[in-house]
Amino acid sequence: MSLLKRVAAGDVFLVHNGSRLKDVEILESRFPGIHHLKVKGNKGFAAGANLGLEKAFESHDAAYFFSNDTEVMSLPKSIPTIDLGAATVFRRSTGMIESMGGTLNPWRGTLSHNKNPQEFSRYSYVPGSCFFISKHAWKTLNGFREELGTYWEDVDLTFRALKSGLKIGLVKDLAVKHGIAKTCGNDPLYTVFFYNRNRLKVCMRHSRLSHKISFVFYFGCDILRRSFKYLRTRDWIRFRYIIESIIYGISSSPYPHR
Repeated sequence: MSLLKRVAAGDVFLVHNGSRLKDVEILESRFPGIHHLKVKGNKGFAAGANLGLEKAFESHDAAYFFSNDTEVMSLPKSIPTIDLGAATVFRRSTGMIESMGGTLNPWRGTLSHNKNPQEFSRYSYVPGSCFFISKHAWKTLNGFREELGTYWEDVDLTFRALKSGLKIGLVKDLAVKHGIAKTCGNDPLYTVFFYNRNRLKVCMRHSRLSHKISFVFYFGCDILRRSFKYLRTRDWIRFRYIIESIIYGISSSPYPHR
């Protein structure tokens, strides 16, 4: 683990979120000094992250979060003074900067990666692959919304932070390499259903009226375009998920097929 080159083992909390028993046993034997937090079954990204951070804040006033497909390159020498902070993320395959935070286009409900610190704006968010968060911010926000699971949960957390008056930004010297799209791959349950369902939920929750009207138009056009594409190629799985993303995006009911 690249993190153990920079921090003490006792300060590391590893969440085994639905990991195979054999893999857990291997990691426990290789890294006996860290905290191993075991989750029965895969509870989703948001719930797994909440568990790890909640345990960390029992003994620490601030924490860095790293997803399982990141490699730590550098950590700040002192604790950041902001409440929620983004890392500089390099693409593992090329070594090029992938993001320095991200930004939501509230009119269309689309996301883009910031490439320099000056791009941070009132609509910027802190990506969930790697971030800094203070205990004060965590308690104020009560963690990620677990019903979102995966995708857009980081956008939701950031905009709740901004509404609460918390300070967000880019953390200097916090850098990782990231295996882009390695967590969910091309699984349509994630890339089609969860992405679009959560896009609808988060944008409608955090946007002002003019943005909502514009978003509904662009979102509807995007859904129609994708639906016709899946029908034309007879991709019935993705077609089903795109329709269900609208149904469950509007509804408060939990998705039954996990």
